[in-house]
Amino acid sequence: MKFVTLFPPAEDIHLKKDVGMIPYMMSKYYGYESYLVSYKNGDYPHIDEMTGLNLRFIPRITGNETIDSMLYIIRNAKKIDILHTFHTHRTRLLALYKFLNKNGISYLKLDADFRSIKNFDDRSKKRIDINLFFLKTFLKSVDIISAESEEIAEEFSKIMGIEVLRLPNGFYDWTGVKKINALEKQNIILTVGRLGTEQKATEDLVDAFVAARKLIPTWVLHLVGPCEKWFEQYVDKLMKEFPDLKDRIVLKGPINDIAALNEEYKKAKVFCLPSRWESFGIVNVEALSLGCYLLLSDQIPPARELTNDGEFGAVFPSDNKEVLADLLIKVCASLENEKSIFSRIQEYAFEKFYWPKICKTLNDRILKLKQEK
Repeated sequence: MKFVTLFPPAEDIHLKKDVGMIPYMMSKYYGYESYLVSYKNGDYPHIDEMTGLNLRFIPRITGNETIDSMLYIIRNAKKIDILHTFHTHRTRLLALYKFLNKNGISYLKLDADFRSIKNFDDRSKKRIDINLFFLKTFLKSVDIISAESEEIAEEFSKIMGIEVLRLPNGFYDWTGVKKINALEKQNIILTVGRLGTEQKATEDLVDAFVAARKLIPTWVLHLVGPCEKWFEQYVDKLMKEFPDLKDRIVLKGPINDIAALNEEYKKAKVFCLPSRWESFGIVNVEALSLGCYLLLSDQIPPARELTNDGEFGAVFPSDNKEVLADLLIKVCASLENEKSIFSRIQEYAFEKFYWPKICKTLNDRILKLKQEK
């Protein structure tokens, strides 16, 4: 069967995220003829590692993503067995596909965070919201709708009156690493993301570390990712203000090589993501897969699932640096001489968040729908 992921903004970086990984897994493990369809947004060197995933580029006929995508669907709907896309504003594309190919299967991945769910909830309480009415109508024509966490799946299902499948994001062991060595773990707190952006709230983690530093004297903070100028200046200022921080806060810069990034995860005992909003945060499962104990803000919808209800991590209120500082002190003390928990964290990651297993659930649903048609 032909599985097509339609995502016009896709760049090379998306290939190793859910945008590319879902069609790749469907090809590699479940025998689909898989395609990622987008505008041509630069070069795609990662495709060389993803045998079985085909790239196709839609022409910028109008420059309007929706119209160009509709033109692609009109030309190709009959040739596509499963059409997959992301975000509710693309639901109309799936409705068009189903109109043209009634035997096809449409799949919408919500990629929703708490903010978008609240927006839908607020709109549903109004007497008239014509756009929401049409969205609900279009959603009824979608065969599979999935969300990345149980909470988002339940809330969206309740608001829209439809079934939503819980399918988390995952990780893949590209380098073949299966078992971590707990002896490689060091007293490192790690974060990975766009440092200094409003979303990632990395300054909260830095401030919490500064506040906790004297009570966790053997621990260091590693910050990986592209860095906003103001944030780099902020860290430099802290270094001058507190000389004892020298060499304890390390700006590592972006690490695009997966093997090199995995080395950062393998060395860290704690991974912290203090985001003000996320739909999932793939870095969380990457860290989990290499044995990191997670500290996650409560604005990350799958935080409870990722930490296994607190067994492999802790959740703290977003924008509360004082609570995060106290949590760092408590967690670092408990993990100072810990050895056994890191392998159990990794085992949990492979059990719950491994891309081939996640996509098996999707494949099972597709096969069931095919049998029913």
